Amino acid sequence: MEGILNKGGAYFNDLFCFDIVEAKWQFHEVLDPPSQRTDHTLIQHGNGMYLYGGRDETRIFSDLYKFDFDNFTWIQLENNIEEPRMRFGHTTVKWKNFMYIFGGWDGVATLNDLF
Repeated sequence: MEGILNKGGAYFNDLFCFDIVEAKWQFHEVLDPPSQRTDHTLIQHGNGMYLYGGRDETRIFSDLYKFDFDNFTWIQLENNIEEPRMRFGHTTVKWKNFMYIFGGWDGVATLNDLF
């Protein structure tokens, strides 16, 4: 899912699936994917895959998306509370029903926070 060709190159927001049994890659066309980006994180939970943050050539993101495996659609999740500062190069892990985001970089400073 997503990435960059090379430094200063093209950014992507495409989605590929690897069939472990058949050992084959398959491209999936999806509507309304998140912006093209790199240095984001993804975790899987239930019937979804959650994408947080990342960057492109000019922006650093603090957005959160869910990819629904049942419908093959992306949904941007709204957050009514203070969300983590924009970042990329961070680490994300899932524990039980929670997604934890640690560190990263906001374009100015190395971050040492946990959400």
